[in-house]
Amino acid sequence: MTLARAGILVAAACALAGPAIGQTAAPRPSGFTAFTPVQVPPVNRSEYANLIDGGMLETDGWTYLVLNLAAEMKGPVPGGNFGVVLIPDLQIFRRAFQTLGILPASLEYKVPVAAGAPAYFLGPQQRFEIGFPRYHIYYYNETGQGAALNLFAYRTR
Repeated sequence: MTLARAGILVAAACALAGPAIGQTAAPRPSGFTAFTPVQVPPVNRSEYANLIDGGMLETDGWTYLVLNLAAEMKGPVPGGNFGVVLIPDLQIFRRAFQTLGILPASLEYKVPVAAGAPAYFLGPQQRFEIGFPRYHIYYYNETGQGAALNLFAYRTR
């Protein structure tokens, strides 16, 4: 066996063996994502064509998702709901949503808001089981008052 080949075999064996005692493994990528605040005017959940696009959430390789939504209301709060709908990023779901007007929501996080609520508030966390590798995020706001919504997502295994 040549010296070069022996070196390659030793390197491969070390890589497969994992960290030695006293060493730590490389950290896993963080499952936390804080999305940029999105300005969401009053739009009912049922107004599919007017829901506010919030981008994509990658979930491939994760098992669970914890969502949290913070809001900064732009005026007095008359009450209602705001939330996000996560639609799997697959052609069949996109077609149902974009051309047929069907909202195939496999994940929805809804936050009820009482009349007279403070201008800044945070909804309770909600945990979901993930079923698809990527979701498209859509916001709605049924409070009758504009709001800046901040979505926080924490993915776990």
